[in-house]
Amino acid sequence: MEPCTGCGAIAPQHPIVGVARDRETGEMSAFPVCEPCWRDPAHRKAPLKMHFFPRDQERIAVASAGSPNLGS
Repeated sequence: MEPCTGCGAIAPQHPIVGVARDRETGEMSAFPVCEPCWRDPAHRKAPLKMHFFPRDQERIAVASAGSPNLGS
């Protein structure tokens, strides 16, 4: 079970991840985001300043985060 980063809703696995710098480690990380938070910013209880990706692209998104060669 994981909580949504935006609203705290609990689910076995949320369909979206947000990629951002982890405040504790300083590393780029993926954070779980529920579909309502992804689709409607008004649903969020906390602002989400991150890029969103489908869960199945999590590893690629985190690995590419911060890369200057994203379009190459």
